[in-house]
Amino acid sequence: MDSERQRSLRALALFTIVFASLLLLILVPSHPRFSPSGRDSGVFLYIGSRLLEGEIPYKDIWDHKGPVIYFINALGLVIGSGSSWGVWSLQYVSLTGAAVFGFIALRHQFDTTSALVASVLWIVTLPVVFQQGNLTETWALAFQFGALLLFVLLSGASKVRDTRRLVLLAFGIGVLGGLAFSLRPNLISIWVAMSAVWLIRSARPDRKMLHLRLGLAAVTGGLIVVLTFVGFFWANDALWDLWNSAFVYNWNYTIANASFLRRVWSTINLLQIVSSSGSGIMIIGGLGLLMGFAMMLLGVLRQASIMKIPTIIQIAIIALPLEILVSGSLAGRNFAHYAQAWLPSLAILSAFAVHLALRNLTFRSYRHGLMSLQTGVVSLIIVAIISVPALIMLKNINVVRSYPGERIVHQTEVVQYLQSITDPNDSILVWGAETNIYFLTDRHAPTRFVYQYAQFAPGFSSEQLYSEFIDDVQEAKPKVIVDASFNTERIPPLNRSRVIASECGNTCTFENSLQFVSLLDFIEQEYQLIETIGTGRRQRDIYRALCC
Repeated sequence: MDSERQRSLRALALFTIVFASLLLLILVPSHPRFSPSGRDSGVFLYIGSRLLEGEIPYKDIWDHKGPVIYFINALGLVIGSGSSWGVWSLQYVSLTGAAVFGFIALRHQFDTTSALVASVLWIVTLPVVFQQGNLTETWALAFQFGALLLFVLLSGASKVRDTRRLVLLAFGIGVLGGLAFSLRPNLISIWVAMSAVWLIRSARPDRKMLHLRLGLAAVTGGLIVVLTFVGFFWANDALWDLWNSAFVYNWNYTIANASFLRRVWSTINLLQIVSSSGSGIMIIGGLGLLMGFAMMLLGVLRQASIMKIPTIIQIAIIALPLEILVSGSLAGRNFAHYAQAWLPSLAILSAFAVHLALRNLTFRSYRHGLMSLQTGVVSLIIVAIISVPALIMLKNINVVRSYPGERIVHQTEVVQYLQSITDPNDSILVWGAETNIYFLTDRHAPTRFVYQYAQFAPGFSSEQLYSEFIDDVQEAKPKVIVDASFNTERIPPLNRSRVIASECGNTCTFENSLQFVSLLDFIEQEYQLIETIGTGRRQRDIYRALCC
C-alpha cells in the first residue's frame, strides 16, 4: 500500500511539473517585462497599491468588481515589493494549483489518462482567453477546480463514518464558493450546479440528515467569507459603495444596450474564440456533454436513477450552460476572458468523453490483431505534450526577441514623460480607462473615479455622480490631465472639436450635459495641451495646469 501510494505521489509530482512547465510557457508573454498590464489589470494593481496605503475600495477608489481581486493584488504587490511581478508570480502559482486540483479530481473520478488529456486541453486553451491575465475569471479557476476536488472527495466518501471529515470538506466547498462570489458574483455556476446535484441526492431517505448537515456546513463556509467582507466594508463606512458599485452597476451594465440578437451573437463569438485555440476542447467537451445528456435521458426513459451517473458529470452538464448563459448571453458582450469560467466544466466533459472512449472503443488491425484505443490515445498525449509546448515556445520566443515591443515602448514613453513633469506627491487625472498609468507612474488620482465608466453608464450614471467627479477635479486641480479616451468608445475625448466628431452613441449620456461642458470649460481655462504621445487608439493628449 505504501509503495503504491509513493508511486501515485511520484506520478502526481511529475504531472505537476508538466502542468507548471506548460503554464510557464503560456504566461511568459504576460510577464510585466514583456507586456504592459491590461486595462482591468491596471485598475486592480492601482487599487491594490492604494489598499496598502489605507484607502478603501469603492469608497476611495471606484471600481465594480468584487473585493477579493483587490486584496489578491495587494498581496501580490507585497510579495513583489511593490512590483507587479509579484502579482504575476502569485497568478502562476494559482493556475498551477488549479491544474493540480483539477487533475486529482478527474483522476479520482475517471482515470489517469483521461485526467491528463483533459488537463492539457484546458491549459492549452488558456492563451486565447487569457487576455494578459490578472482577471477575476483567472483567479477563480483555482477556486473552481479546488471546489470540484473537494466535491469529488465528498461524494466518494459515502461509506466513511467520519462525519467530521465530511463536514470539513463541505465547509471548504462553501469557503471557495464565497471567495468566487466575492471575486465576481456570476462566477458561481459550478456551486449552483453542486447545490442542484446535492438536492437531488438528498432525496434518499437514509441520507437526508447527513446531507442537510453537510449543506449547512457549505452554506456556513460561504457566509463566513461573504460576511467577513461585509463586516470590513461596514466598519469602513463603505458598504453602500460596495453594493452600488459591485451589484447595481453590474446589473445595469448587463442589461444595457444588449438586444436579443446581440446576446446571441456574443455567445456564438465566444464559442468561436474558444474553438480557435486548436485544442479541440469544444469538440471533445461537446461530445462529453451529449453523452452525458444521453445517459441522463436513457436513465429517465428506463426509470433508472440518474444517481448512477458520476456526480461530477452532472455538475458539468448543469454548470456549462449556466456559464455560457451568464458570461455571453446575458452580458451581450464577447470579451474572451469571460470564457475562462467555462474551462472547468469543459475539462470534466472532455475527461468523461475520453474515459468512455478508452473503456468502450477498440479497433482491429489485420497484422496486430485487437489493439486498444488507449495505446493510440496515450501516443497522441505524448506527441501533444512534446509538440504543444514547442509550438507555444516558438510563438512566445518572438515576444521575447521583439522586446521591447511597440506597446512597451509607447507605455514607457508616456510613463517617463509624466514622471519628468510631476513630483511623487502631485496628483494626475487619467481621462479614460487606462488606470495602469497611475500605478506605473506612482502618482495618485484626485478623485475616486480613476476611470469614468460610472459617469457614462446608461441606467447608472446620474447628475450626482458627475457633479462629484467635477467637484473633486476642480478642488484638487491635478497638475496633469492625460486624455487616454482614444481607445474606448464609452468615453468622449476632452478636446471640444473631437467631442463633436466622436461617435460613442448612447453610452455618452452626459456628452452634451452642462456638467461635461463645465469640465471642458475648466480644462480650457486652467490647462494647456503640452504634448501628444502616440497616434490612433494609443494617442495620449497631455495637459498641464497653467499655474504650474
